[in-house]
Amino acid sequence: MNKEFIKETFRYLIVGVITTVIAISLLWLFYNTLGLEENVSNVISNIITIIIAYVLNRVFVFKSKDTDILKESLKFISSRVIVAIIDVILFFILSVLITSDFTVLSIEINHVLLIKIIVNIVVIILNYIFSKLFVFKNAKKA
Repeated sequence: MNKEFIKETFRYLIVGVITTVIAISLLWLFYNTLGLEENVSNVISNIITIIIAYVLNRVFVFKSKDTDILKESLKFISSRVIVAIIDVILFFILSVLITSDFTVLSIEINHVLLIKIIVNIVVIILNYIFSKLFVFKNAKKA
């Protein structure tokens, strides 16, 4: 593995953590604070997070200088929509399987938060693969 790939992967993981925190925070806001249904909250969270993720990935991770921002952003949004559909399906399946909170080592675990964390691990991996191999594959670098 070359040094640039390692740096890029590290930057992606940092941005992935940031966007995961944003996604979980938004889910929590819409679900717990605003009282929206958990799957609706998840969809809204995904839409907002996709927009933020494009900017962060373009600027910080892949350092794209591609002048065709429309084409690049549409590829990014398309790939994220595919992954978001996987996210929603996986979130729904897990929300049917994991229906109540539970306690581990005296720590109460909220089932919705646990589901979102599990789903986001899968999402981060899929999004990196799409971004690296499809969206920013031919991006002009700084």
